Amino acid sequence: MLIQTGQSVTWGNTNLDAHPLGPQGGDSPTPIGTYRDGESVAVQFNTPGTFGYRCLAHSSMIGAVKVVAAVPQAQAPALTPLLVGALGALLLGLGTWVLSRHRARA
Repeated sequence: MLIQTGQSVTWGNTNLDAHPLGPQGGDSPTPIGTYRDGESVAVQFNTPGTFGYRCLAHSSMIGAVKVVAAVPQAQAPALTPLLVGALGALLLGLGTWVLSRHRARA
């Protein structure tokens, strides 16, 4: 499983009484603890790394969470009134030039 820092993983729809969750291998310290009660558990991952987990009752039930640094989302530049006006003037000028060239050819 691949997630970004700050995201959580929920082990849900499981019976933690019959399938207790615990850490196994991977980077340390791990945010995955030992959970034995309830129906689900959510674990938040705040540092990059690979964190293993397993069912403490069944040794073949294993997995890992790979956490990568969060990628900041790019923000579109703000369209200020001055920029909108300048773009409008540029388009008006370009349109006038195109029309004058078209009329000259006709």
